[in-house]
Formats: sequence, C-alpha cells, structure tokens
Amino acid sequence: MNLLRLPFLVKLTLIVVSIIGLGYLLDLGESILAPFFLAFLMSMIFLPFANFLEQKLKFPRSFSTIFSVMILLIVVTSLIFFFGSQISSFSKDIPQLTEQATHVFNDLQRWVSRTFNVNIDEQFAYLDEGVKKLLSSTGIILGFTLGIFSTGLGFLAFFILFFIFILNYRRILNNFIVNVFIEKD
Repeated sequence: MNLLRLPFLVKLTLIVVSIIGLGYLLDLGESILAPFFLAFLMSMIFLPFANFLEQKLKFPRSFSTIFSVMILLIVVTSLIFFFGSQISSFSKDIPQLTEQATHVFNDLQRWVSRTFNVNIDEQFAYLDEGVKKLLSSTGIILGFTLGIFSTGLGFLAFFILFFIFILNYRRILNNFIVNVFIEKD
C-alpha cells in the first residue's frame, strides 16, 4: 500500500477545508436530512409493529407499511387535537389575562413616568410610532409566516415519504449497508 506523505500544514488545511465543506453541505441539505433522520427514528420505533403485522397477522409488506403510516398519522393527529383543545381552553382565560395585563401596563406607565420623567402622553407617542413601524412591515411578517407554514408542510411531506420508503424497503437498505461496509474495509 503506497501512502502519500504530506506536511502537517497541508494535512491541517485539508482537514479544515473538509470540515467547512461538510458543514456547508449539511446546511444546504438540512431540509432533506432533518425529515430523513426523524423518519428513520420513527420507522425504527414502528419496526416491531410492522414485523408483528407481517409475521403474526400475515400482512404483505406494503399493507403493514400503510397500516403503520395510518397509525402514525392517527397519533400525530391526536397530539395536534390534544394541544389544540388545550389552546382553546386557554383562550377562555384571555379576558382575565387582558385585565391583568392592563393593570400591569398602567403600573409600568406610572413607574416609567416617575423614574424617567416621561409623561404618559409621550409614552403613547412612542408606542404609536412603534405600532406604525410594525404595521408598515406587515407584508414581511406575512411572508415570513407563510414561509414557515410551507416549510412545515414540506417537512411533513418528506417525513411521510421517507417513513414509507424506509419501512417498506428496509431489507434492501440493510443489504446495501452491509455490502458497502464489508469486513475488509
């Protein structure tokens, strides 16, 4: 085996450039890698269930995968329903929270007025100016919100696809990994 001898600084430079390049590739591939790893973990969690369906109940692989996806979607939907119901019960307490926030805001106004010698009218002028600036950037906020929503939908779509493919083609993936990392390497 013929090894190439390189000076220390060249090796260090190559290592640093490789780390930076890998970091850049991971940053670019985040939208694909994050749902892939989550789907991989979830498929490992659902693997005993899918094996049970295939071995004990004699389901074909594709039906066990579809049934596992249905169970996963039911679990996710029930979690969303649970948190949604908690938020709706929280919305019943909003009038009390509004009253407390108003009381705290009035106390804060009096404290600012006493401490910094800024009267309440000037405070309202500052607040109005801030609200106008905020409302002028409403389009940016709306675009940011839609971007987050579409990113979440894309994440969910990739997650479900990866989950299906990993669970359905697990033997092919296992054979691939075993053949890539043969014992001599």
